[in-house]
Amino acid sequence: MWADYADHGKRFAIAFDRAMLLSAAEEGRRYALFPMLYDRKVQISGTEQIVDHAIQLQRRLNLSSHDIEQFWLEEVAFSLMVCGSRFKHNKWQLEHEFRIAVQGGDDITPFTAAGRPRVAVPFDRNAVVRIVRGRRAAADLKPAQIRERLKRAGYRDDLPILNAST
Repeated sequence: MWADYADHGKRFAIAFDRAMLLSAAEEGRRYALFPMLYDRKVQISGTEQIVDHAIQLQRRLNLSSHDIEQFWLEEVAFSLMVCGSRFKHNKWQLEHEFRIAVQGGDDITPFTAAGRPRVAVPFDRNAVVRIVRGRRAAADLKPAQIRERLKRAGYRDDLPILNAST
């Protein structure tokens, strides 16, 4: 994560209160928050469960040959892609990464940052619980400068700002 989100440790990471983010998701209507899966056996098991369930569903629905092809290409392939998007090599398990999937809605605003498509996801500002400075954080990212940025953005004054240890 440091390579993409903290510029190889030269920037900072934001730590969130997972329970607050989950409650703001409005039971999945706004977004879904899910943990990454690092265990290869769990990854394989999840994939096998999707395929097994798809086979049983196909049999139960008694689909035509045309519908079977569409079912596997659209429904099952989509489910496998969603499942696979949660997989990460076990060497990254110390990250304890969660990802967010945005469902859409009137308050979701797309934008581009650093040439990459993004969406703004509204959440309670109190869900931010600390800031972690990268080990190689630039001089303009001293705690005082970070605190000023947070203040301008409307975050509380007492957020802990820690230095990364790894």
